[in-house]
Amino acid sequence: MEGKCYCCGKPGHKSPKCPHKERPREEWAIHKVKADEQAHAQAATEEQSTSKDSTSTLTTTQESKSSSGTKTGWAGCHVQFMHAQDMRKLILLDSESTTSVFCNPDYVENVQKLDDTLELHTNGGPMLTDEVCEVNKFGKSWFNEDSMTNIFSLAEMTDKYRVTFDSEKENAFIVHMKDKEIRFKRLPNGLYALNPAENAGATNTEVKAQFVTTLEENKKFFTPREFERAKKARDLYHAVGPPSIPDFRAALRMNLIRNNPVTNTDITLAEKIFGEDISSIKAKSTRSKPIPVVEDLIDIPSELISVQQDITLAMDGLQVNGLKFLTTISLNIYYRTANYLQTNNAENHERAINEVLAVYRQGGFQVSTIRCDNEFHAVMDPLAAQQTPPIAMNYANPQEHVPEAERNNRTIRERVRAAYHRLPYTHLPRIMVKYLVMEATRKLNLFPARHGVSKYYSPRMILHQQNIDYERHCRFTLGKARSRQKVNTPPCCTLTQLPPITPPQPASSVPYRCADTGCSEAHVLSNGLSDGGGSALCGERDE
Repeated sequence: MEGKCYCCGKPGHKSPKCPHKERPREEWAIHKVKADEQAHAQAATEEQSTSKDSTSTLTTTQESKSSSGTKTGWAGCHVQFMHAQDMRKLILLDSESTTSVFCNPDYVENVQKLDDTLELHTNGGPMLTDEVCEVNKFGKSWFNEDSMTNIFSLAEMTDKYRVTFDSEKENAFIVHMKDKEIRFKRLPNGLYALNPAENAGATNTEVKAQFVTTLEENKKFFTPREFERAKKARDLYHAVGPPSIPDFRAALRMNLIRNNPVTNTDITLAEKIFGEDISSIKAKSTRSKPIPVVEDLIDIPSELISVQQDITLAMDGLQVNGLKFLTTISLNIYYRTANYLQTNNAENHERAINEVLAVYRQGGFQVSTIRCDNEFHAVMDPLAAQQTPPIAMNYANPQEHVPEAERNNRTIRERVRAAYHRLPYTHLPRIMVKYLVMEATRKLNLFPARHGVSKYYSPRMILHQQNIDYERHCRFTLGKARSRQKVNTPPCCTLTQLPPITPPQPASSVPYRCADTGCSEAHVLSNGLSDGGGSALCGERDE
């Protein structure tokens, strides 16, 4: 009202000179402006108090069905949380909600429309939905693509699964399913939610028992009565033979046993709880027919071999978990080797270097120059002089290293770490670390080198003139569980139910090698297959 008349509200004069000054003062313009300002202030105060009273979790309360077929409820969401994360990617577990609602179509399937309608009253106004969907392992839920987030009702979840919460152990609601545990962890804003895209809340119980599934873990998924039925079925199986499982089932179907309380369902329960019968595996397993050795040599162009006849090696030492290795790489072919050194003395170094030189001689190449650090001076001088023709040694200057050898060690370490993170163990035995390094180095030779002499022939093909074979090189990986052969088992390996480790085997006719967990050596066992003893963790064959 600055510069205007308080009486009529028009500019150009003041209230003492206003022609309408005779009006009652409650009708003056100044009083009307003040009344409007007070009304606006009161409305803002009510809106602020309403936002404070709304809770930070999205809640829905389903009421009884009305005569029009509409279900009503309440939903409130703290808008501040929307700026922190994408609510549509989260799934909330709400203790105040009696209805589950989803909005992300990537989390649901089979979206359908119904005649009924769910009406949600929120602080942003009412929201209607007449669509339902199916959530994997949960069942039917309401669906509204305009909703802010996805909600699991805690009440509906407890009707389907056991839900636990212990803040002393973990600040999360844990939903216990048969094959996994879903964790709804507390977020910084106080909500308990799960982000399926990150998959951080689910713990698959099958992954925990990747190699060994124990009886106690299997029993958790069955009732005591089902366990007793399975036990009775397994006892009957032993009492009648034991026959094969198909024959055993056929005998029950034909009622060959009178007064028999065991059914085919009990046999299925026994297989799920106890697994395959150990005594039958040990007694009935036979040695498989060995695969015949077939020559599959590749013709490498003679020009390539003649041009690269003289090989220059870069050599260095490598240490992994306290185990020492001698690593080499040829400068043009990029063929890599890693030889285990039992002790760090001259004799073991000479043995490893002679093995490397033999590999190149067998492929038609001759090592003419070796580049290495100055620390190999005492070992390499007499060894290089014994070769025919002598090998030219090129030692690095003090406080310097051979770049190609250092890069080779770095690449091998990366492959070893990648293989280690695939294994379910936190601690590895020395025998497994040994073959882990050797196998990681060997697999670097399987593909053509980027800066090598050929874009079509790998370093392994150039030296060994062979392709890799799926059955001999790719069927198993280091650490994979397999049954162990009992025949000709070395006396240092005890036949137990513990899983042995199977590193590679250096013979073309026997592709795999096994090592018991109680033994420090790796022994050749026929293909890693079973004839009645334990299981094995397999690895690739050596060259």
